[in-house]
Amino acid sequence: MPLSVDKPGEPLHRYSGFTASACRRRPSSKGRVSIRSTDAFADPLIEPNYLAEEFDGKALVAGLGIP
Repeated sequence: MPLSVDKPGEPLHRYSGFTASACRRRPSSKGRVSIRSTDAFADPLIEPNYLAEEFDGKALVAGLGIP
């Protein structure tokens, strides 16, 4: 991304910069979304479980070029 910020949602820095990131396009880890309540306006229960599988974490580290 052609920008520089400290945290998402905060104002951009006044200087130019860029942000690099890595993501798993087909992760082995699986999360789930389930209904929490009979109330249609209640938030669902979201369990992302991003790094449940060791390979997913290793792939992200490799994607950032960290030895």
